[in-house]
Amino acid sequence: MSTRLLAIRFPWLATDLARRRQSRRAAGQSDMTAAGSSKKKSTFQAIGHEGIPVAAEDAGSGGVRPVLVVGMHRGSRRVIDCCSLANRRGIHKGMTLAEAQAMAMSETEGRWRTSPKAGSAEVQGAEPVLVVAPTPVRDQSDLRRLAEECLRFAPITAIDEPAGILLDLTGCSRMLDRRGGESGLLDRVGRTFRGAGLQVTTAIADTAVAARAWAGYGAGASGSGCDMSSRIIPRGRQAGFLASLPVECLELSAETIEAIHEVNIRSVGQLQSMPRSALPVRYGGAVLCRLDQAMGRLPLVLDPVRPRITVSESIEFNGPVRSRQAIELAIVDLLHRVRRRLEDLESGARIVRVRVERPDLPTWIQGVELSRATRRREHLWAMLQPVIERLPLDDGVDSIELEIPRHRRLRHEPVVMIGGAIDDMRAASREADSDRSAFIDLVQSRFGSGSVHRAAGLSGHVPEDEARIEPIDQKDTETPAWSFQIGPPAQALRPTVLHRPPVPIEVECRDETPVVIIRDGERWGVDAVEGPECIGAPWWRSSGSDSIEDRSVAGEKLRRDYWRLRTDSGFWIWIFKAASTERWFLHGTWA
Repeated sequence: MSTRLLAIRFPWLATDLARRRQSRRAAGQSDMTAAGSSKKKSTFQAIGHEGIPVAAEDAGSGGVRPVLVVGMHRGSRRVIDCCSLANRRGIHKGMTLAEAQAMAMSETEGRWRTSPKAGSAEVQGAEPVLVVAPTPVRDQSDLRRLAEECLRFAPITAIDEPAGILLDLTGCSRMLDRRGGESGLLDRVGRTFRGAGLQVTTAIADTAVAARAWAGYGAGASGSGCDMSSRIIPRGRQAGFLASLPVECLELSAETIEAIHEVNIRSVGQLQSMPRSALPVRYGGAVLCRLDQAMGRLPLVLDPVRPRITVSESIEFNGPVRSRQAIELAIVDLLHRVRRRLEDLESGARIVRVRVERPDLPTWIQGVELSRATRRREHLWAMLQPVIERLPLDDGVDSIELEIPRHRRLRHEPVVMIGGAIDDMRAASREADSDRSAFIDLVQSRFGSGSVHRAAGLSGHVPEDEARIEPIDQKDTETPAWSFQIGPPAQALRPTVLHRPPVPIEVECRDETPVVIIRDGERWGVDAVEGPECIGAPWWRSSGSDSIEDRSVAGEKLRRDYWRLRTDSGFWIWIFKAASTERWFLHGTWA
C-alpha cells in the first residue's frame, strides 16, 4: 500500500497567531491557557464549522493593520517577521522598525486621501502597524495544539517544523471517497483554517518531502485561488512534478544551498541529474538523503502527535517564602509525588519544568530537557538543582508547580533470577548508559545544550575529511564511510590512528614497492605490502579554473598513492607518496 500525506504550511504563522491574540485581548478575554483540563476555557474564542477554534477578526478590511514581529538586532529594533499585508506594502524582514512604520504610515495617508471614511479621527489616531515581540516557544506550543485538532481529518498527524503540519492519509481512501476525495479534504482543511484566521497552503503527495515542497513552492503555494486538483501530485509522479521546483524546496541548510548555487544548479531536476556518488562527497549525506525521501526511496519517520497527558504537582504557601532551603524541601516533595504518577504511567520524564508564582511579578518558568526518559530520583534532582540556584527569591514565592510536559514510556527491564556472565554484562552496559546520560544532562544543564561534543564519521574518500566534531545531541543523518575496527587491514581499510599532519619519512623501494621505512633515523623492514591505493583530491578542490583540462592536471598533482605495510616489528602502518613532491609520509597506524 503506497503512502499518501497531506502537508499544511503556515507561511505567516507567527503574525497570524499574534493577530488572534490581539483580537482576544481587544475583546476583553483572557489569554491562551494550557490544554489538559475540561474546566478551562477553550484555547480560542469560538468553534468553527469544522470544529477548529476560531478567533474574531478585525471588522472589515479597513480595520486590519500590518503585524510586525520585532526584536533587537545589532543595537536596533528590526523586523523579524511580518504578515502578508505588510509584505505587500513593501515591508520585509531585516528592516528597521522606524522604516517599516514610515512605509505603513505613507500607505495609510494614501488611503485617507482616497477615502473620506478612512480619514476619520478614530482611524487617524490608531497606530499604523501592530508591533509584537517574538514568542517562538508559545508559537510552537500553539502549532502542536493545532496538530492535535487536525486528528479529526486524519488518524495520524505530526508537526512539520518550523511552521507546518503533516497528515498521514495512508489507508483512508475509502473514507475520503465518501466525502469528495482528496480534493474535498483539501477544501475542508483550507476553509477551516481560513475561518480561524490562519493562512495556509496545502498539497498531497506520496512522500512528506514532496508534499511539503509542492505546498511551499508548487501550485499549492498559490493559496485559495488555484484549483484543488493542481495541489495533488498523482501517485508515483513526484519526480516530474518536483523537477522544476527550486532546490530551496528540499529545505537544506543555507550553507548547502549556497554551495549548490555556486555550480549553477537551481532546480531539483538539475540536482537529480548529477551523479549520485558525487552528491554526498561534495555536499554531505543530507542532500542525497532528502532526494531519496522526496522520491520515496527512503522512508521519513513521522513523530505522531498524541494528546498530551501533562503530569504536574503544585504547592501553595500561606505567604511569600524567601528561604531557599524551604523551596528545596517543597520541590523534593513535589518530585516524590511526580515520580509516583510517572510510575503509574510506566513513563519517564523528558522535560522537567518549574513554574513559580511571585507576588506582583510575572510567572517565573525554567525547564530542563533530558537526553533520554528517566524517573530516577538522583538524576532528576541533579537536573533541578541548577534551576533552583537561578530562582530569584528577593520578593518571595507564593506557589511552585513541578510539571512534566513531555514524558515517554520506559522499557520494561527483565529481572534475572539466575544470571550468568552475559546477563551481568548487559546489566552493566545499561547502567553505564544511564550514568553517561545523567552526566551529559548535568553538564548541558549548567553550560548549555552545545557544551558536550563527540567525534562522528563522514562520507568521503579523503582521509582528512572522514571525521568531524559535533554536538552530542545533534542528529547525524549521514552514514559513516568507515568505522573503527579491531583486526587486520583486510577488515579495517582505514587506520585507527591518523597523524595530523602526516609525518615525513624516507622510503627505500625495490621495483617501486616499499621495502624499508626510515623515520627519525630508525629503520623498519617491511614484511607485507598491500597497495597502492590512489586517492585524489575532489574536483572542486583541484583548481580555481572552470576548465576541465586544468582541473584534471591539478587533480593529478594532488594525487596520493597509499600503501598498507606490516613492519618487521609486527604492526601495520599507512604511508603515501605525494605525486606533486615525490615525497613519502606516514599518515596512520593500526593500534
